[in-house]
Amino acid sequence: MSKYRTIKIISFIFGLIVLALFIYSLVNYKFLQKEINYALGERVEDYGLPAVFVLGFLLEISPQPFASALVPFANGLLIGINFESLLVATLIAVILASLFAYWLGIYLGKPIVIKMVGKEKYDKSDNLFKKYGKAGMAVLALTPLPYFPIFAGIFKMRFADFIIYAVFPRMIHMFVYGYIALWVLI
Repeated sequence: MSKYRTIKIISFIFGLIVLALFIYSLVNYKFLQKEINYALGERVEDYGLPAVFVLGFLLEISPQPFASALVPFANGLLIGINFESLLVATLIAVILASLFAYWLGIYLGKPIVIKMVGKEKYDKSDNLFKKYGKAGMAVLALTPLPYFPIFAGIFKMRFADFIIYAVFPRMIHMFVYGYIALWVLI
């Protein structure tokens, strides 16, 4: 089996797993809602659209295992914030967070990431980035999981490639999952 075919199969399986986890989280939203609402939902309810923007930005640049900018987005939907306004605020937050993280990667680089995620996870990410490069970044950007755009800066991905393989796929991610959230939650 060719290397390209293996990558396609692994990417497809990974995508299915991520989609299954996303659907599970939407179906079991009542169970997850308590934790999410306590940590994020209260802020969205109290501060509205600015909270969606700030939380979306922070969740996109911070290394954490589950949440992305979709969490405050979904909370905004649940409290009745206009879908188009949520989408615009979240897209701007995602784009700015991606650009900021890319800049951090270029200028602060490896030491800050090692402090954030640890040496072992950094080395694993380094190997994955070297192995899959731009295609790997695009696959991660399309998933609901954080995709750590800081690595694109650390590994000196060209800015044009970063926009094409990270920012645009992340925008597509927000459109697709935003509409799924709208359809499921409303």
